[in-house]
Amino acid sequence: MKNISIICDTNIWYSVDSLIRTDPQSKLLGTLINLLELSRTPWNLDQSEIARVACKQFMQRHKGICVYSPLKSIAIVSGIGVDDGNEKQVCDCVDFIAAIADGDEIDAAKKWKFRELIEFERKRLVELADQLNTLVDSARSAGVNKRDKMRGQDMTETKQFITSLASLSIRSEIKPEQINWDEAELLLRTMHSLFLDFEVSGRRWQPNDINDLFNLAYVGKDDMYWTLEKRWINIIKGANMGRYLFSPDSID
Repeated sequence: MKNISIICDTNIWYSVDSLIRTDPQSKLLGTLINLLELSRTPWNLDQSEIARVACKQFMQRHKGICVYSPLKSIAIVSGIGVDDGNEKQVCDCVDFIAAIADGDEIDAAKKWKFRELIEFERKRLVELADQLNTLVDSARSAGVNKRDKMRGQDMTETKQFITSLASLSIRSEIKPEQINWDEAELLLRTMHSLFLDFEVSGRRWQPNDINDLFNLAYVGKDDMYWTLEKRWINIIKGANMGRYLFSPDSID
């Protein structure tokens, strides 16, 4: 297990109890989404001690960081796009998180700027949720045959959607057949399962679903994923992807 990469949901870094139960040598990997959520959480303004604990746990326990945006990560793993390291954004986030971990607080004169960053991020997630809901609405308007046994097996539209976002991330057109879907299986099948559910249930994508969903893009075929959120554990199991889920309680 020590050699297996364990991609972490951001909530892991807030859970000291869970991290204590995990082998210190476990290969826990952070993601760019973790960095952005830790460095842009309102808790840095209102509940700084909670944020400080999470930042400290992150700095002490992570064994590496998946540095790209989730869709660019899929492109890079597939051998597409420029592997440029995304150094500035990652360094800026890590420096901020390290400072919070060491006891720094946001300067009162700069809090307005921090609130602007939070609002920018909120709007970005709303826009992505709207894109996902457009796909769901399109399928509903075309009519959904719940009895069609092939409905759940045809992932063409889901692949096309992921490919379109990957294309935007590297500013170059990609075709679905260029993507290494084996390395993106957890994201692909989980997203597809949710699309199928939303098409018939009337539910809609919410902005707070977006980072939870796309954090799965960092999980390769030989990796595991660690989240404490029961809803997402159930969603992943519902997509028949439970084999990717990590739990310290499952380790002998």
